[in-house]
Amino acid sequence: MRRVKRTKTDPEFLAAVSNALSSYKETRGPKYTNATLAEDLGIEESTVSKYIAKKSPIMAEVLARACISLGISFKYRDQVISAASFPAATAVAAARPATQLEFLFDAEYAAERNSWRMTQRHAEPMEFTLRIKIAG
Repeated sequence: MRRVKRTKTDPEFLAAVSNALSSYKETRGPKYTNATLAEDLGIEESTVSKYIAKKSPIMAEVLARACISLGISFKYRDQVISAASFPAATAVAAARPATQLEFLFDAEYAAERNSWRMTQRHAEPMEFTLRIKIAG
Protein backbone atom coordinates (compact mmCIF):
# COMPACT_ATOMS: atom_id res chain seq x y z
CA MET A 1 0.00 0.00 0.00
CA ARG A 2 1.41 3.35 -1.05
CA ARG A 3 1.49 6.06 1.59
CA VAL A 4 0.02 9.44 0.72
CA LYS A 5 2.38 12.35 1.19
CA ARG A 6 0.90 15.03 3.42
CA THR A 7 1.34 18.59 2.38
CA LYS A 8 1.48 21.58 4.68
CA THR A 9 -1.93 23.05 5.41
CA ASP A 10 -2.54 26.57 4.15
CA PRO A 11 -2.12 28.98 7.10
CA GLU A 12 -5.06 30.98 5.76
CA PHE A 13 -7.26 27.89 6.10
CA LEU A 14 -5.98 27.20 9.63
CA ALA A 15 -6.83 30.80 10.57
CA ALA A 16 -10.30 30.59 8.99
CA VAL A 17 -11.14 27.43 10.95
CA SER A 18 -9.69 28.89 14.16
CA ASN A 19 -11.74 32.08 13.78
CA ALA A 20 -14.91 30.11 12.99
CA LEU A 21 -14.55 27.89 16.06
CA SER A 22 -13.69 30.84 18.30
CA SER A 23 -16.65 32.85 17.00
CA TYR A 24 -18.96 29.91 17.51
CA LYS A 25 -17.79 29.58 21.12
CA GLU A 26 -18.25 33.32 21.73
CA THR A 27 -21.85 33.26 20.47
CA ARG A 28 -22.62 30.49 22.97
CA GLY A 29 -21.44 32.50 25.95
CA PRO A 30 -18.67 32.21 28.54
CA LYS A 31 -19.85 28.81 29.83
CA TYR A 32 -19.27 27.26 26.38
CA THR A 33 -15.67 26.04 26.62
CA ASN A 34 -13.25 24.09 24.47
CA ALA A 35 -14.38 21.01 26.39
CA THR A 36 -18.03 21.66 25.50
CA LEU A 37 -17.16 22.25 21.84
CA ALA A 38 -15.05 19.08 21.82
CA GLU A 39 -17.95 17.08 23.24
CA ASP A 40 -20.31 18.51 20.60
CA LEU A 41 -17.84 17.58 17.84
CA GLY A 42 -17.04 14.14 19.30
CA ILE A 43 -13.31 14.82 19.68
CA GLU A 44 -10.79 15.47 22.45
CA GLU A 45 -10.55 18.89 24.10
CA SER A 46 -6.83 19.00 23.24
CA THR A 47 -7.72 18.62 19.56
CA VAL A 48 -10.09 21.60 19.72
CA SER A 49 -7.31 23.59 21.39
CA LYS A 50 -4.95 22.71 18.53
CA TYR A 51 -7.52 23.80 15.95
CA ILE A 52 -8.09 27.13 17.69
CA ALA A 53 -4.33 27.67 18.17
CA LYS A 54 -3.79 26.94 14.44
CA LYS A 55 -1.45 24.08 15.33
CA SER A 56 -3.36 21.30 13.58
CA PRO A 57 -5.55 21.09 10.46
CA ILE A 58 -9.14 20.09 11.07
CA MET A 59 -10.05 16.63 9.87
CA ALA A 60 -12.67 16.45 7.10
CA GLU A 61 -15.13 14.45 9.19
CA VAL A 62 -14.88 16.93 12.06
CA LEU A 63 -15.28 19.85 9.65
CA ALA A 64 -18.41 18.23 8.22
CA ARG A 65 -19.86 17.73 11.73
CA ALA A 66 -19.06 21.35 12.62
CA CYS A 67 -20.82 22.64 9.50
CA ILE A 68 -23.76 20.23 9.51
CA SER A 69 -24.48 19.61 13.21
CA LEU A 70 -23.41 22.95 14.67
CA GLY A 71 -24.20 25.17 11.67
CA ILE A 72 -20.71 26.67 11.60
CA SER A 73 -19.70 28.44 8.41
CA PHE A 74 -16.65 30.46 7.50
CA LYS A 75 -15.03 32.25 4.61
CA TYR A 76 -11.88 30.89 2.97
CA ARG A 77 -10.40 32.39 -0.21
CA ASP A 78 -13.60 34.27 -0.97
CA GLN A 79 -15.69 31.08 -0.69
CA VAL A 80 -18.12 30.30 2.13
CA ILE A 81 -17.57 26.86 3.63
CA SER A 82 -20.79 25.57 5.17
CA ALA A 83 -23.18 22.65 5.14
CA ALA A 84 -24.63 24.30 2.05
CA SER A 85 -21.32 23.50 0.33
CA PHE A 86 -22.22 19.80 0.45
CA PRO A 87 -25.37 19.49 -1.68
CA ALA A 88 -27.09 16.18 -2.22
CA ALA A 89 -25.84 14.25 -5.20
CA THR A 90 -27.86 14.68 -8.34
CA ALA A 91 -28.18 12.31 -11.22
CA VAL A 92 -26.17 13.26 -14.24
CA ALA A 93 -28.02 12.89 -17.50
CA ALA A 94 -26.36 10.48 -19.86
CA ALA A 95 -24.70 12.24 -22.74
CA ARG A 96 -26.43 11.74 -26.04
CA PRO A 97 -24.21 10.30 -28.71
CA ALA A 98 -23.31 12.65 -31.52
CA THR A 99 -25.55 12.50 -34.56
CA GLN A 100 -23.97 10.46 -37.30
CA LEU A 101 -24.58 10.89 -40.96
CA GLU A 102 -26.16 7.97 -42.73
CA PHE A 103 -25.67 7.48 -46.46
CA LEU A 104 -27.83 5.04 -48.32
CA PHE A 105 -26.53 3.67 -51.60
CA ASP A 106 -29.47 2.64 -53.71
CA ALA A 107 -27.44 0.95 -56.45
CA GLU A 108 -24.22 -0.95 -56.71
CA TYR A 109 -21.33 0.61 -58.56
CA ALA A 110 -21.53 0.03 -62.28
CA ALA A 111 -18.30 0.56 -64.21
CA GLU A 112 -20.09 1.47 -67.40
CA ARG A 113 -22.15 4.26 -65.78
CA ASN A 114 -19.34 5.50 -63.52
CA SER A 115 -21.80 7.04 -61.06
CA TRP A 116 -23.13 6.77 -57.53
CA ARG A 117 -26.31 8.07 -56.00
CA MET A 118 -26.62 8.92 -52.28
CA THR A 119 -29.48 10.14 -50.14
CA GLN A 120 -28.98 12.39 -47.11
CA ARG A 121 -31.62 12.18 -44.39
CA HIS A 122 -30.81 15.48 -42.66
CA ALA A 123 -32.56 18.78 -43.30
CA GLU A 124 -29.46 20.95 -43.03
CA PRO A 125 -27.39 21.47 -46.17
CA MET A 126 -23.91 20.01 -46.29
CA GLU A 127 -20.97 19.92 -48.61
CA PHE A 128 -18.49 17.08 -48.73
CA THR A 129 -15.96 15.31 -50.89
CA LEU A 130 -16.17 11.58 -51.38
CA ARG A 131 -13.21 9.64 -52.73
CA ILE A 132 -13.55 5.97 -53.47
CA LYS A 133 -10.83 3.63 -54.57
CA ILE A 134 -12.02 0.34 -55.97
CA ALA A 135 -9.57 -2.47 -55.66
CA GLY A 136 -9.78 -4.77 -58.58
